[in-house]
Amino acid sequence: MRRSPLRHPVAILRTLLGLTQKELADLAGRAARTIQAVELGTLPLSGDLALALAEATGIDVGWLLEGNPDAPPRRGLTARHSAPRRGPYTRQDYEHHRALMESPVASAAEAAAEMERVARIPKGRGPRMDTVAIAIPTVKRALLVAKQERVQQADRQTQAALKGLLEQTVLSRTGDLLRWKLRQFLRTLAEENGVKLELPTGVQTALSHVHRMDEAEPRPPKPGGQRPPGAKR
Repeated sequence: MRRSPLRHPVAILRTLLGLTQKELADLAGRAARTIQAVELGTLPLSGDLALALAEATGIDVGWLLEGNPDAPPRRGLTARHSAPRRGPYTRQDYEHHRALMESPVASAAEAAAEMERVARIPKGRGPRMDTVAIAIPTVKRALLVAKQERVQQADRQTQAALKGLLEQTVLSRTGDLLRWKLRQFLRTLAEENGVKLELPTGVQTALSHVHRMDEAEPRPPKPGGQRPPGAKR
């Protein structure tokens, strides 16, 4: 398979790591021809593939999706948090990321013991605190805890946004269709991830043509109730 010109961030990443198109494709769980097509510009880089490459290599997913080959490769969040330093993404970041991905996760007790050891290092003696070696399983546990907190925070924002969307479209003309699309989307995501959701399948057909209610206009009387003031008998 011929080498692609370095006109796409994926080609720059692969060359920087010294990998063949097949090797990079294997890391991302894709076919080599997919990587080749992206590098040649005949296939747009999808978000799914960009995320897979970022997860496999530790590169910043935003750098991949921006598609600017002149921008220096950026380090992903894992590399920035687990090995604090300045500068662009390097093969050393890739090797550290792979070691982290393949490492077991330290238990809470193991991580606590490791951090206690670090805390006992006398200040002003020996290596600086920012160069103290911490076991990779402990680093991985700390990153997973931090990720869980960030994800839960983002989830709360998503839930609030979804709540706002539903509240503002409860009687809109497109509200029924919006809800049907939303349920279909959630059902598809659940099936793709092996999650079971209990969701209604259709729209509320009995009320599907009743939409906006203008509070400035008098409501029609209920059967047997009083008529609005001024209404003709």
